[in-house]
Amino acid sequence: MCLVNFSYTSQNLFQFTVQKITPSVLARMIYTWHSDSPVPLEDLRHITLTHYDFEGHINKGELIVHNEVVDDLQYIFKKLFEVKFPIQSIKMVDEFDGSDLKSMQANNTSAFYARKVARTNRWSNHSFGCAIDINPLLNPYSSPKIRVEPKEGEYYLDRTLNLPGMITKNSYVYNLFKERGWEWGGECFFNRDGVIDRHHFQKIVTGLNKITN
Repeated sequence: MCLVNFSYTSQNLFQFTVQKITPSVLARMIYTWHSDSPVPLEDLRHITLTHYDFEGHINKGELIVHNEVVDDLQYIFKKLFEVKFPIQSIKMVDEFDGSDLKSMQANNTSAFYARKVARTNRWSNHSFGCAIDINPLLNPYSSPKIRVEPKEGEYYLDRTLNLPGMITKNSYVYNLFKERGWEWGGECFFNRDGVIDRHHFQKIVTGLNKITN
């Protein structure tokens, strides 16, 4: 489990800081946090981190996640930074008026959001702070019922494009998450309902989120 109020900076400029949710951060979580969230606020952490964008610039992003997955994400994002894996942006969905669709259309990477799985009454693993969506425009969701979401990502259903920022079963980002015990939405939902959620990674934490989305 990760300690709070620490920061990590490597010689190659990677930065990673972790804090408990402060009143000022909570005031910005007007859409993503609700009093009926399945996890208490004190179990969530506010992360700031550096990442490369698609122009090769270093930007700072932020994530809200469960304390149990902080160590994993520090390791994973440091490794991704080292290989300059491009991420469009890392912002809370609140910055997109609470619209997960708008966040996906902007190719934004995000994590915590207290919400139900689309078209179900089940809490999403995002509601536990144990899931993250990476470059969702380049790595769109698809299913037998929904050809592609967001619709603007239809071009990227062709995975042979192998563009920077894409996630496939052979990609470095996939292997990093699997190494830390995470599931990939590109394969873990398919046998149940044919869903291929290419941008989604999640971790099942014993005693917390007991089921897959």
